[in-house]
Amino acid sequence: MNNRIRELRIDRGLNQNELSAKAKISARQLSLIECGKSNAKADTLLSIATALETTVGYLLKESNEKDRLRSSQHRRRSPQKGLIKIL
Repeated sequence: MNNRIRELRIDRGLNQNELSAKAKISARQLSLIECGKSNAKADTLLSIATALETTVGYLLKESNEKDRLRSSQHRRRSPQKGLIKIL
């Protein structure tokens, strides 16, 4: 998990201070999580995932899709045309 957080943070062009501000956690806490010296609680992990625009599942290695839609976004098929809309 810690490597995925670090990789995504770097891919998104964020430093630890920027990501911690977006996730509303301390930079020290993020640093400890990334180094594997601390485990993130569920709410902290959700905050980090949201800030990185990914899912908790990806961070926990349950998914291999790097840029999955955040859980707050949903896909729906238009009944008339079979199109997918992102809400």
